[in-house]
Amino acid sequence: MLVQLSLGGALVALSIAMHVAVLDFVAQRVRAVVDRHAIPLHSRLRLTLVTITVAATFTSHVAQIWVWALLYLALGEFQGLEPALYFSTVVFTTVGFGDIVASPEWRLLASCEAAAGMLLFGLVGARLWFLQTVEQESLQAEVNQTKGRTAHRTMVPEYYGASCLSCHGSPQGEIDITGYAKEGGHEGELGGAISITLYR
Repeated sequence: MLVQLSLGGALVALSIAMHVAVLDFVAQRVRAVVDRHAIPLHSRLRLTLVTITVAATFTSHVAQIWVWALLYLALGEFQGLEPALYFSTVVFTTVGFGDIVASPEWRLLASCEAAAGMLLFGLVGARLWFLQTVEQESLQAEVNQTKGRTAHRTMVPEYYGASCLSCHGSPQGEIDITGYAKEGGHEGELGGAISITLYR
């Protein structure tokens, strides 16, 4: 029993590490794309980001299923790759058909895989929720010490809209109607931020 739980714990930890690495990579890329575009995102761009996120997480799940299947093969639980992969898929997705079952010697290990599958599929939902809300997170706040006093500071990003370009657009360096040089910005680019500090 201890051997099963030890192997299961190690594989669960590996599965979590693989999945978190993929989700973190995707989250960073999504954040970078959102920061470069105007809010709200265009529907095609939003669909593209969701598709990439789902594809990346699905690929991560497939890789984890293969790792568990290869472990079953190494332990001699199955005689071929196909039944091992099929069993791993059924267990990881918690479908539980029951047509192929683990031997008593390794059934606790299969239970560990099922627990990992439930946990990691839940993380997919959390990541999709993040993707839907990240473009709405226009506020970045922190509590710090400002001028010797505790303060809550909030920053709101401002993106160039079409109406901004007469003063902040191209050509860069040209004097706008207010007498200042244009920045050469483009619609959707980050133009600046509004910072608000509230003292306690």
